[in-house]
Amino acid sequence: MSNQSEGWDRIFAEKGKFFTQPHESLPEFVDQLKKRGFRRVLDLGCGSGRHLPPLARSGLSVFGLDNSPSGLALAREDLYKEHLQAHLLLGDFRENLPYRDRSFEGLLSTQVVHHAEIRTIRKVISEIERVLLPKGLLFLSVPKDRQQASRFRQIEAGTFVPEDGPEMGIPHHFFEEGELRELLRGFDLFGFHVDTAKHYCVFGWRR
Repeated sequence: MSNQSEGWDRIFAEKGKFFTQPHESLPEFVDQLKKRGFRRVLDLGCGSGRHLPPLARSGLSVFGLDNSPSGLALAREDLYKEHLQAHLLLGDFRENLPYRDRSFEGLLSTQVVHHAEIRTIRKVISEIERVLLPKGLLFLSVPKDRQQASRFRQIEAGTFVPEDGPEMGIPHHFFEEGELRELLRGFDLFGFHVDTAKHYCVFGWRR
């Protein structure tokens, strides 16, 4: 297990469901999928599963990938309690995704893909494009500001490692808006805003 994977596994093991509320844009994500009759959805970096039950309750075929065994165990508990189904896998989002080309009609990833150096993030976006159908829906959120710690160590342009706080030791890349738009040039973006938690949020259709 990588240092980053160990970090998140420690967080979920110590704090339990570290994130609990679904993202405020989840209803729009589900609505856009249903308008097009889409069903197969991947939550990339699903963590302890805050999005999995509402997606499953919406009648979608739900898949989740995360690198934390503790997070996935928490996610399975909630799904079991509600008698809901989701296909969960342990895996690292920074590696080649364990899915075939064009496997999904929708993909969401909230506060995940920025946890890497920019060369790896570019690979992640390429993998997202690969597993999404053409015209498939992407919802992505990444942090806008450095508010995760009081001290950071810079390791490259735009990428910092918190030296305190709950996410200590886990890389964070902070995007400029233009950089993020360029990274997502394989998508027709129809929504780009900053949410109430000061995260960049992007909706787009895969080209």
